[in-house]
Amino acid sequence: MKKTLGIAFVTLTLAAPMALTLASSAGLSVKPAAPIVAQGEGVNPAEFTLTAFSDAARGWSFQRPTSWSQDTTFKDGVRFAGGDEWLSLQVLDSKLTPAQYTSSLKAPVGETILGVKLFKQGAFNASVLSSASSGSSSVTGKPLELLTDRWVFAPKAGKLAVLSVTGPKRVFDWEGSRDMALSVRVK
Repeated sequence: MKKTLGIAFVTLTLAAPMALTLASSAGLSVKPAAPIVAQGEGVNPAEFTLTAFSDAARGWSFQRPTSWSQDTTFKDGVRFAGGDEWLSLQVLDSKLTPAQYTSSLKAPVGETILGVKLFKQGAFNASVLSSASSGSSSVTGKPLELLTDRWVFAPKAGKLAVLSVTGPKRVFDWEGSRDMALSVRVK
């Protein structure tokens, strides 16, 4: 079985460039696939490029999707949105641990709590509350199932950060929300 897979891999690896060369020499136009463009009802967040955002007045920074716009009406932290996906970050003064704070959270009206995960990577410890809700696409108006992960962690003593990432269930990117949570820095 391994030998057959190896031969198939080598064959495909060699055949694809040869096919492109033959198509080009025959005068056919060969174009790479077009990238996914955000148009509502979610796109694959893994396709987003992250860029740094910092708030010098509050003393914190994190990575967020480049193409998302800041919602300046959000006053309890910072919020960015792109199509049917959004995130918010709040940094709170608190003596609670992430697990204590997460256990005190109640699901907002219309949301169902799916569970709580504990996440640890190196010195980073977080409690992640996952929830689901239904709504309508802000872009197309079609019905939409949404997932939200609320990452609660202590970026420094006496502070708790709450990063909420929401997106359509069919394309929700847990790794992308994790990467944004890991990027949060508080002075």
